[in-house]
Amino acid sequence: MILLKAAAGAEYPAHHHSGAEECYVLEGDLYVEGKYLGPGDFHHAEGDSDHDPLRTKNGCTLLLVVDPKDY
Repeated sequence: MILLKAAAGAEYPAHHHSGAEECYVLEGDLYVEGKYLGPGDFHHAEGDSDHDPLRTKNGCTLLLVVDPKDY
């Protein structure tokens, strides 16, 4: 489990998930898979899947549950 805080304009490059990922937006915004998520929104990525780049316009705080192989 990871508590992640990202600054406004931050971007995380495209990446692969070995295991499933659960992402819960606590604050701010996150652009993922073609849409903006806000506080209270949730995103699930299946294991053995690929993500396009993730970005935040105004900054965000996320709670992530990821496979240890994906740290």
